[in-house]
Amino acid sequence: MKQTKNGAASLILLCWAVYACSYLGKLNYAANIVPLMSHYGVNHGQAGLVSSYFSVAYAIGQVVNGILCKKYNLRLTVFGALTVSATINLCVGFAPNFEILRFLWMLNGFATSLLWPCLVRLLSESLDAKDLGKAVVAMGTTTALGTFTIYGISAGFALFNGFKWVFVLSATAVYGAAIFWLFTVKKRVNGVVRSEVTESKSNPAEEVKKTSPGKALLLCAAILAVFGIFTNLVKDGLSGWVPSILKEEYGMGDSLSILLTLALPLVSMFGSAFSVKAQKRLPDFVLLCGALFGGSAVVLLGITVGLKEGLLPLLFAGFAFVCFLMATGNSVITSMFPMFMKGKMNSGMLAGVLNGFCYVGSTLSSYGLGALADHFGWEVVFTVLTAVCGGCLVLAMLYGVGKRFIKNT
Repeated sequence: MKQTKNGAASLILLCWAVYACSYLGKLNYAANIVPLMSHYGVNHGQAGLVSSYFSVAYAIGQVVNGILCKKYNLRLTVFGALTVSATINLCVGFAPNFEILRFLWMLNGFATSLLWPCLVRLLSESLDAKDLGKAVVAMGTTTALGTFTIYGISAGFALFNGFKWVFVLSATAVYGAAIFWLFTVKKRVNGVVRSEVTESKSNPAEEVKKTSPGKALLLCAAILAVFGIFTNLVKDGLSGWVPSILKEEYGMGDSLSILLTLALPLVSMFGSAFSVKAQKRLPDFVLLCGALFGGSAVVLLGITVGLKEGLLPLLFAGFAFVCFLMATGNSVITSMFPMFMKGKMNSGMLAGVLNGFCYVGSTLSSYGLGALADHFGWEVVFTVLTAVCGGCLVLAMLYGVGKRFIKNT
């Protein structure tokens, strides 16, 4: 197979397109949660439970598939995951009752959990170190782009109560992505020009030594896993429930509340690029995430106060800024750290495990925050989120002290 100078860019583009498209098939429930609640006559907790089923299955799947993905046929696995997700979306679009949604969406969670560890493994194994930063930036935009797209589509369909057709449209797009992947990925992998040896095959003993992480690295990975939980708790809590907040607190219609929420993923798209810049200034991954949590805590405190005053423009600016900071942290945890650790740890496994912990936070954000809002109101929700971010900042500071102690022992 002929190798080309733009082979790396071509492979990154393919992985970016496929993963961004997969978001159409896994975020459309969250994007349409407000009209779904009205259509089926359910409350926040009941509606959020469906997302929680998805998140639990996705989190477990991420960990399991992260550990096992080294043995997967990536071409067929990604194709199969996308096909299953598309089929489930079709079923949801024509579901006869609300109860069946939680089980269909749980299966969708496990199917799509295959994608991230497989794609990170493919990129880390195929690309030189000089191209990994580009992959981090590109893959870091997929969440925001996919979220922006599905919320935009959902806002349009909400105008005429056609939310069910969003699932049909999403299924069509994901089917297309699956077929495109199946017939192009092998050519793009073979087209990558490699200037360095990514794995040691001549001496297995050297490979084991190279990939054995030290105490400091294991401590870093463990804390980033904890941070992943709270990053997604805040990030997905805002993106999932801001439409409901705008409707309930300020009387906005379904379409307008969803449309305004589009600003959150739009701003978040810049998080991955910012993460690469920020990591050069603050190389330690844990301390960098701690700084992001610290900034979020300050803004969330302002949002908590602002809810009482009803200052909508300032509140929305606060929502957007926190989403940007948390998207940056998510990029550091799920993209940058796994890819940059290739040669020290299995990138696919690391990506899967860390992303699995992130979706523990997604589970808490969907059902937990919804139920909290039902019982105590949104001010209490934001008070809790402020405390969470403040606690993560303290943990990062303790890590800084502990890291010095480990180095001196």
